[in-house]
Amino acid sequence: MGADTVGFAVTDGSGLTFQYAHGVDALGLEGVQVPAEIDRLEASLRETLGAPVVVASALEVGGEMAGALVAIGWRPFDTGARRLLETFSSQVAIALANARSVAAERESMKEASRREAAAARDQAAAEGLRRAVAAQESERARVARELPDEVGQAL
Repeated sequence: MGADTVGFAVTDGSGLTFQYAHGVDALGLEGVQVPAEIDRLEASLRETLGAPVVVASALEVGGEMAGALVAIGWRPFDTGARRLLETFSSQVAIALANARSVAAERESMKEASRREAAAARDQAAAEGLRRAVAAQESERARVARELPDEVGQAL
């Protein structure tokens, strides 16, 4: 593309926050919060970084804006470079959707494991209680058998 810096931002409520950047202004870009509207995002970065050319492409996942891929340079990008950014952004959106799906599945599996562990603990506690009651009943039966013998011997 000929960009001096590229960055990847994700939505964080009301705006976007840059999670990753590479290039000349990478350190100045990571962690920066910008508006979620593409035009305002570009203007904000031009002002913040002092770069003359900022081109952003929205990352849409499920019809909603999930982030943006941004190219920053000191000379204008041609049409081919802008198309390349759009192509990259669609691939990044797919990767972001996959990452979110995997994270949700992982969280679902953790929750299922927690529920199974709780059920196993409850079952172990119930089994322990059942064994304790059985042991008490056995002891009561033994005492009940021995009591008449002791009473009979005493008589």
